[in-house]
Formats: sequence, structure tokens, C-alpha cells
Amino acid sequence: MSSDSRLRELHHLVSNHMQLISSLLRMQFHLYKDKEIHDGIELIQRRIKSIAILHEKLSCSDDLNRIDLKEYLQELVSSICKSYSAGSGRITVKVEIEKLFLEIDTAVACGLIVNETVAHFFQYAFPGDRKGEIAVNVRCIGKKEVELTLNNDGIDVFDSPDSGGTGFLESDFLSTMVEKQLKGTLSVNKTGGQKLIIIFNI
Repeated sequence: MSSDSRLRELHHLVSNHMQLISSLLRMQFHLYKDKEIHDGIELIQRRIKSIAILHEKLSCSDDLNRIDLKEYLQELVSSICKSYSAGSGRITVKVEIEKLFLEIDTAVACGLIVNETVAHFFQYAFPGDRKGEIAVNVRCIGKKEVELTLNNDGIDVFDSPDSGGTGFLESDFLSTMVEKQLKGTLSVNKTGGQKLIIIFNI
């Protein structure tokens, strides 16, 4: 067996093992009634899912060291939408991503950030029957610089205690992904909604 075949099989095994872990967590979910425990389990499952999708993509890719970010994030966002039943049409999601390939560690960090933020938007930006839009955009702004933006036109999801947003921007998870994994910067624009802007080098 060639080294590429072994690596491809390894990516497939990692994806399968993560899906198994997610299934085990789902079994634990039904053993508890506490909402905080449920929310914690669901959060971990979403993070596992985002990494599992990446490894599954790599197992079918010609390039085993880099991931097509557009294909990866499109599938990831689609998975998040399904989990929040966005097909009702109340919340629309737009994904615009330039074609680029990223190293695995960088792509994992991007996926986890998108997963965390889009899920947060779904949970808090559109209370009741409020309609709105979520947008995920990735574009190159220089030869080695990439801008990732996540936007919604709902209520304030970053500062309002009623929206669960307090502390989101300062969370250890988000700062670790942006500052330590991507070595990037994070800013917020609240004109016409809330836009999270992350800039990093590749």
C-alpha cells in the first residue's frame, strides 16, 4: 500500500471514529434532562462534526495535505442549517467563498470558527418568528492574506445578555482559534447587523 493510500485511509478512519464519538455523546444526551448539559453535549457534537467532515473530504481528495475550503465550508454550513431546520425559509443562509486550498490545521480552525459562530447566530439572532439572513464569506485580500466574515441581520448577539451573547467574543475558544491557531485578528462591525471579521495569513 502506498503512503498516499495509507494517509487517505487514515483520514477516513479519523472521520469514522469521530462520528462514533458523536454517536456515543448522543446516547449520553438522553440520560440527562439538564439544559446546560444538553447544550454542552450539542456544542461538542458540532465541533466533532466539523472536524469529521474535513477528514472525510481529505480521504476523497487528490491532495491529502490541503483542503478545498469552499467545498468544506459549504458542506459544513449545510450541516449546521439542517441541525437548526433552516429549510423552513425563516432564516436564509448565503455562502460566498473564493476557491482556495488551505493547510489542514488552518482549515480546521476556520471550520470550528464558522461552526461556532453560525450556530450562535441561529440560536440567538432571530428570536421568535423573526426572519433574517446569515452570511458566510471568504475572500483573498492579498497574496497571502485571507478575510473570513460571518454576518447576520438579526438582534445583537454579541453584547446583549438576553441573546446569550455576553462573553462570546471574549471566549477562550474563539480567541484560541483566531489568535493562536490562525495567528489572525478579529474585529466586529455592527452596521446593518453584526459582522465578525477575521483576517489571517496563509
